[in-house]
Amino acid sequence: MLLRGKVIALAAVLPIALGSVGSVAAEPVSQSAGLRVGVTTLHLVDAGRPDPWQPSTPRELVVTIHYPAVHAEGYPVADRLLPGIPSTVLAARAHVDAPTEAGALPVLLYSPAASFPAQAGATLAEDLADSGYAVVSISDTHGTAPATVFPDGHVELYDPRNVTEPLDDVLRIASAARAGDIGFVLDKLATMARGDTRDADGKQLPAGVGAALDLSKVGMYGHSLGGTMTVFADQRIQAGVDLDGYAPPSYLAPGLVAAPERPMLFLFGNTPDPDVRRTSVDSMLAGRTGWTRELALSGAGHWAFSDLVYLPRQLAESPILSAYLGTIAPDRAHAIIRAYVTAMFDRFLRGRPAPLLDANPSEFPEVTAA
Repeated sequence: MLLRGKVIALAAVLPIALGSVGSVAAEPVSQSAGLRVGVTTLHLVDAGRPDPWQPSTPRELVVTIHYPAVHAEGYPVADRLLPGIPSTVLAARAHVDAPTEAGALPVLLYSPAASFPAQAGATLAEDLADSGYAVVSISDTHGTAPATVFPDGHVELYDPRNVTEPLDDVLRIASAARAGDIGFVLDKLATMARGDTRDADGKQLPAGVGAALDLSKVGMYGHSLGGTMTVFADQRIQAGVDLDGYAPPSYLAPGLVAAPERPMLFLFGNTPDPDVRRTSVDSMLAGRTGWTRELALSGAGHWAFSDLVYLPRQLAESPILSAYLGTIAPDRAHAIIRAYVTAMFDRFLRGRPAPLLDANPSEFPEVTAA
């Protein structure tokens, strides 16, 4: 796993490089026309749980919810700035705090790669929301480079141990934090669905959002470490998608237990270490009894499973970053990933036909069995 190189490039190279190229925001081809999506950002505090990164303080989180919206044009468009990056990588498409009149919305949790902000998965979250899901993205406070910015403006910095400590020690802290976060957020969402819709700052959910959360249908997807966590996360999660995540289980926090019956889709990219990945994946799959499919997306680097695939081409084609992004065109990568993630949750949460999961369709020749 190239985690250290990814961290250094994200935390140090991108802010400088993006500021120098003066990037113009791109807009994904996928579903841009007519997108009606709302977004709200919440500050949640788990007062009874010490932060695994800073045990002297309670764990606090930034949680973002994307959802189908009505009358969205009357609400401001969210910015798409990533923490520490002065340029907008993607055009904004979601409307801040717009109301919803949706019926029951299946809930999808999203966990990003180690050191990545949750905003790096916003494009897929927007598209899934437009398809009728409530997508709840959870940032890893102190595990996000260079910092986590809270709705009230206060900032919690990236813990330097992410780059100074051995990788297995870092992943144990991060996975413990995320496992606790996932369970806490599910509990909090259940409370909000019952009508208590205020966050730690007293902010109310937008009109209709709390009542629309259907916590009888919960899925999870994630990138890199976030993808690995879908295998080991809370037992209430009914289906999962792992996007290029294969952290060895021995590197994770003690006590994490895989859900062997949970349906899982694994979608991997290119790797310079196929044997290492195979060993890690086999460990993750040990004892599984549920529906499982492993696929590979040709030409996709590790970052192609996030919005960083839309970095300006001057950067994407540089020797430093090209290996992380791969050779696949950004919109092509996003269209394929969106199709498979949507199919997975349509089948296992909504009971809809999803033939894409059963064969390698001709429209996606880049996808093969892993």
